[in-house]
Amino acid sequence: CTAAGPKPVALEGCYDVVGCAWLEGTWSACSATCGAGLRSRSVSCPSGWPADCAQFQVEPVSTETCRGTSTCEWRIGDWSSCSNDCGDGTMARSVQCSSGTDLDCSGSKPATSQSCRVTSGCGWTISAWSDCDET
Repeated sequence: CTAAGPKPVALEGCYDVVGCAWLEGTWSACSATCGAGLRSRSVSCPSGWPADCAQFQVEPVSTETCRGTSTCEWRIGDWSSCSNDCGDGTMARSVQCSSGTDLDCSGSKPATSQSCRVTSGCGWTISAWSDCDET
């Protein structure tokens, strides 16, 4: 070949972002074991340039809120006194899930009231005798 000048380049680098898609890692465990917390994951663009993937898709979230429930338990208060000191009445107590949200606790919610019967305040009431009935 008798052409003048340097030999033309046989290969030329190029940069194509068509088809770039976000890579999403798996979610971490919730930061809370009872109640509101956060979880996170890695999100990256394979090219190393987030703008390349952002041309085609909105970047996925890498942090979100979550609720842990594995250590939630019912907090149960003491029973109140009976509402009546002579006869049938009701006793009450507070029952709350440790997270503040009853749905986070497993199992049925323990009772917050129950019936009671007390006789310690009962006594006879004595009135005056009535007049004699002459028959």
